[in-house]
Amino acid sequence: MRKHFLHYLRAILLVIVLISVCTTVTTLGLDAMCYNVLSQRLPIYPGARITLERYSFLRRYGMGDTLIILDSDDLPDTVREWYGREQGSVALRLRQGGNLQLFYGFTNATTSVTTAEDGTGSQIILSGTCAAG
Repeated sequence: MRKHFLHYLRAILLVIVLISVCTTVTTLGLDAMCYNVLSQRLPIYPGARITLERYSFLRRYGMGDTLIILDSDDLPDTVREWYGREQGSVALRLRQGGNLQLFYGFTNATTSVTTAEDGTGSQIILSGTCAAG
């Protein structure tokens, strides 16, 4: 009887370990795919300073929500034009590209560019969500 109990206990522990490994590998894989897509969809404007950065899971651009607020000395129109060009080419590449094309639909990315609060330069708000329910 004791022999059967130990056999079942080992089997249960093995199942728990396998489930934990599968969950970890899946989570890290999804996080890497989120990072690959969102880091391209929400690039940091050249020369901009990060004034706020928040993310809800492991890292910036990973699974969950990402919020980044930047300040730039450049005028809002200049910054908007740069983001328009960058994000247009990125969207085209991601939609045409193999592996990341499938994951593009699991991400949501928005960029907002306004005049900075002090009236000079720009404030840039990058917001992204990936694989979050």
